[in-house]
Amino acid sequence: MYFCCGEKQYKVSKRQPIYEFHELYDDLNSVYKAVLREGHYTTQLEALEVAVNRPSKRFWVSPERLSEVVNAIETGGDARLKPEGLRRELYEELYRRYVEYRKEYPFLSKIEICTELVYQPAPKFYLKASWALKVFYRGRKRSYHHRNHKPHDQA
Repeated sequence: MYFCCGEKQYKVSKRQPIYEFHELYDDLNSVYKAVLREGHYTTQLEALEVAVNRPSKRFWVSPERLSEVVNAIETGGDARLKPEGLRRELYEELYRRYVEYRKEYPFLSKIEICTELVYQPAPKFYLKASWALKVFYRGRKRSYHHRNHKPHDQA
């Protein structure tokens, strides 16, 4: 199933995030490399602690998930949709922006607003460094695989 916002077309799925994993990895990796150039960190986790608190090119959540959370906030609905910690901070920031955007563009649907919001630059990654480390290792493994394994038809 797809929906359109302007000229962009987006895939809608409850199980898959709307972004590709490599996009998150690439964004995190570029910030991580900038952090390494700036200072001396004794561990990779220490450098990732700094990196995850730097600005990100977007909010790493799907518009559908944001829409569900906005509904829960507005209706006082399902508590499972109201997370704790960094995810809560992420959704509070996005909800604050949602309210402002809704006032400015009342003719847009909730999913259109949520789609616009998740693609805005984020003040940070809203990830724990330990989770970012998992993203980092998975992304490096994927990059290694793509560099060293050519499709059979290119041999």
